[in-house]
Amino acid sequence: MKIWPYVDEAASELIKASVEPTLEQYKSAFLASLSFSKLTLGTVAHVVIFLTSVI
Repeated sequence: MKIWPYVDEAASELIKASVEPTLEQYKSAFLASLSFSKLTLGTVAHVVIFLTSVI
């Protein structure tokens, strides 16, 4: 079973829920609304090659 399609869907919904209120808050007066019609992270899972932590 490939998990990426489920991760993509969940992450996309989380990003939309987080970003769209900010887009609405800062949209221009001449726009009725500002939102994503579709948001996807793609069909191939991303790979993190290098990650550091600074304390």
